[in-house]
Amino acid sequence: MSNESQQTVNRPLRLLLVHPNPRAQALFQILVARAEAAYELSWCCDIDSARTALAMDWVDVLLLHNPLREERSIDLLKLTNTDGSAVPVVVLGRLLRSSGGRELIYKMGAADYLSILQLSLDAFEKAIHTARERHQQRTILHQISHHDIVTGAANRQMFVQRLQHALQMADAHQKRVVVLQLNLDGFQKVNDSLGHQLGDDILRETVQRLLLTLPSAEHLGRISDNQFAIMLADLDNREQVMPTLYQLQRLFNQPYLLPSGQISLGCSIGVSFFPDTAHNLDELLRQAGIAMHEAKRHPGVSHHLFEPGQDSKTSEAFSLEADFRRALRRNELRLYYQPRVDVRTEETVAAEGLIRWQHPTRGLLMPNEFIPMAERTGLIVPMGYWVIHQACQDANFLRHHRLPQIQLSINLSFRQFSDPMLTRTITRIFQTTQADPRNIEFELTESAMMKNEQQTTQCIKELTELGACFALDDFGTGYSSFAHLQRLPLTRLKIDKSFVKEATSCGDNEIIVRAMISLAHNLRMLVVAEGVETPEQLLFLRQYRCDQAQGFLFGRPQCFEDLCRMLEGQQYRHLSLG
Repeated sequence: MSNESQQTVNRPLRLLLVHPNPRAQALFQILVARAEAAYELSWCCDIDSARTALAMDWVDVLLLHNPLREERSIDLLKLTNTDGSAVPVVVLGRLLRSSGGRELIYKMGAADYLSILQLSLDAFEKAIHTARERHQQRTILHQISHHDIVTGAANRQMFVQRLQHALQMADAHQKRVVVLQLNLDGFQKVNDSLGHQLGDDILRETVQRLLLTLPSAEHLGRISDNQFAIMLADLDNREQVMPTLYQLQRLFNQPYLLPSGQISLGCSIGVSFFPDTAHNLDELLRQAGIAMHEAKRHPGVSHHLFEPGQDSKTSEAFSLEADFRRALRRNELRLYYQPRVDVRTEETVAAEGLIRWQHPTRGLLMPNEFIPMAERTGLIVPMGYWVIHQACQDANFLRHHRLPQIQLSINLSFRQFSDPMLTRTITRIFQTTQADPRNIEFELTESAMMKNEQQTTQCIKELTELGACFALDDFGTGYSSFAHLQRLPLTRLKIDKSFVKEATSCGDNEIIVRAMISLAHNLRMLVVAEGVETPEQLLFLRQYRCDQAQGFLFGRPQCFEDLCRMLEGQQYRHLSLG
């Protein structure tokens, strides 16, 4: 709280004189009596007495005997009022003959200097006025440099300073400090769509909600665009943080009221503990961030308490993400192909492209080791374009070397369909590689199709017009309706391997697979059975007129060179039979 907010309009300015000579008090009392402005003067003989006086009452200006003679000179100019705010200081002393001495006093924090040898009423009142004016300017600059302009909350620098002090006190008194890091989930999209003014209103209301859970605004900081931090100090045990978490959950489950209506935002809260899991400030903040990202796994308002062992998992995840970003530039990705055969002839008619990562130190990584990370970070989109480009180049290789022109099938994720540039980018890939779109088949799952049905349908139709075809992968595991299948220009349905596996041993699964085959044929689509591993399964599929099959019975995923050799052998057998 500022000086001005403490004093009323009619209250005299309170001056505290700190001087070892009692005569100084008498001299300044004369000046106070003659001054036009109303002053109230108190006197202390030393700095320790001044600290006691400041703790008991408010002081507007401190008149301090020249502190350059004291060993603690710098600290003497950092005295504070009862609310912790700095007190403007006028230094008293003999005439400073050099500008360097006066400049040194200003650098130490004094607002002005008053020479005892040239003391007059005019010089006295001028010094008081200058001190208060400079102090006000410094207060404003301090507010700007240490507080967030939009919300008024402490910025990251100020919050960290306060947190460091809290940790020192907790360490000295065997107490705990808890840090809560909060992220407004979805705020950036709201900010971009509704405008920054409404976004700022949401941030200000967020701060008001947070302050309802805290004893003081000094416990709160805005540490980035849509992230805030809270510190709870002087705790005896970890359980004491739970009431605050429950109150935050209640507050942030309430929607934000806007002029155009109301909007709900998620809030992810990470919690870390000193000294239970963190032993210094950096660890405490880092662990709160790790816990916050863990809380993001759960939608809505959620919290997660950091536990030992999460450091290594998170570090490994961050390391893998950084490696993967480099892998896209260093050509470390590989496209393997699993053959797809005609059920009647058992000849390879297509191959599904499956991504692998040739990590420089970990070896060949399978999709389950990096695809979830790519989905979570959005790297799945550039990775997907790499796969399409590589498949187009491989299709060109088959054509140029007069190998069988099989279709190469590629999986598209729901994240790729969220990219507004999907159709345009794929079209450009077809153009730059000069690949025939008819040799490329895109596979999508039912869940990906339903994430954004309108946009997905539009992309499928546009790419189909170029000549590419689409297959619905893992059919039977999602929630497609007959109407959806009719509307989309799909050419193939792929029956999920979970149904194929039990088709010859489970009566219910046999009926389901037969119904799927019949449905696809009625829609004039080809049927592909996944996960075929035994001759009995192949015989069953052949009996009920399934068109194509894929599985270990016909070949495991293999590098492109092996696929070419297999096709070359198939071509040679045809020539021999001919």
